[in-house]
Amino acid sequence: MYPYMTLNDDTEITHSEMKPDGKVKVYIETPDGKDGFHHAICWLPDYSWEISGYSESDINYFKQLIRDNAHLIIEFSQKGGILKNNIISLSQEKLHTINDIYSLPDGERAELIDGKLYMMTPPSRIHQKLVMELSATIRGYIKENGGLCEVYPAPFAVFLNEENYVEPDISVICDKNKLTDRGCSGAPDWIIEIVSPSSSRMDYFVKLFKYRSAGVREYWIVNPMKKTVQTYWFENEEDSDQYIFSDRINSQIYTDFSICISELLDEL
Repeated sequence: MYPYMTLNDDTEITHSEMKPDGKVKVYIETPDGKDGFHHAICWLPDYSWEISGYSESDINYFKQLIRDNAHLIIEFSQKGGILKNNIISLSQEKLHTINDIYSLPDGERAELIDGKLYMMTPPSRIHQKLVMELSATIRGYIKENGGLCEVYPAPFAVFLNEENYVEPDISVICDKNKLTDRGCSGAPDWIIEIVSPSSSRMDYFVKLFKYRSAGVREYWIVNPMKKTVQTYWFENEEDSDQYIFSDRINSQIYTDFSICISELLDEL
């Protein structure tokens, strides 16, 4: 095994592996000065830790670095683990920019994550129905309560930063200073993604880490195949819950607002 990343002068992420349930196990080692090693294991995406020999300040430092680079660790792990040949092959890939997004042929859509283009496929009927119903319900609540936040369904351009451009299925933006003619410059307050067979890894892993680090406050992942909703709250004490479509799901941004997906789809 070769180190993927040096965390400081003598501490390395030595390797990682993706388990059948989709979780990623990340291994960290530091020589202890006595012919042995301190060890730590981080499980993604829930950030649970197994620690041996490290101080609290060490672990806090590692936690921040893992969060900042989690999307890359996931990427390497899906290619068979963090190995030297993985790093070489990825480093030789062409890095794209926002200009490449606007140079795509008419009718083609893509998202840009850390210089890599991810082409987008046409959505299904149920995908579009969920986008329409959820957007209308959230917008209706905001208007009825005199709120200032705005709701934008896809395709809508969100520039998280210069290296990351996404088109969330639903974006709720409360800071109008972020809105331009091109879209949203910065993180929306609330993002909802509707999972499709081709977007599962992106929605559950890559975007989860990107949205958290960019400053998104609330993130929902709606899965019409499994009829589940995974919710994340990234402010203050982070929280995550999973629901089924027949549950009534409370928003964290609007504490008196809730949604039942089955009601929206007339399944009850």
